[in-house]
Amino acid sequence: MKLTSWLQKLMSVGEPTDKQVGSQRKVTGRVFGKKYRELADGHRTTFVVGCCDMFEQMVFYALPANKPRMDKMAKYASRFESSSLRIQFDQYMAADPLTDNRFAAGCFLTFLNEKAMLTFEP
Repeated sequence: MKLTSWLQKLMSVGEPTDKQVGSQRKVTGRVFGKKYRELADGHRTTFVVGCCDMFEQMVFYALPANKPRMDKMAKYASRFESSSLRIQFDQYMAADPLTDNRFAAGCFLTFLNEKAMLTFEP
């Protein structure tokens, strides 16, 4: 499966729900862009760090045809402090109102892909 179709599939299914657990409200399921933007800065930074951690592990399992692209995405992400990368992702999300109804993790992968291709492609 091509990386782009894999990303599209990742962003196309699921429905997050809010649950009250004790004194804290927790989100279960995937987080849509609208929910992501409603989070406080620190929580959005934690989300981005979690996406980076997940992505770094995904690179190890990449098909040989996808590995060069994914390596560039990981290289791009590693150039920034967590909060700086989160600010860039926030700007990316704000620039496209369609991200409201897409999964934030999938949007993050698309963001990394676009930035990496602009940065490292001739």
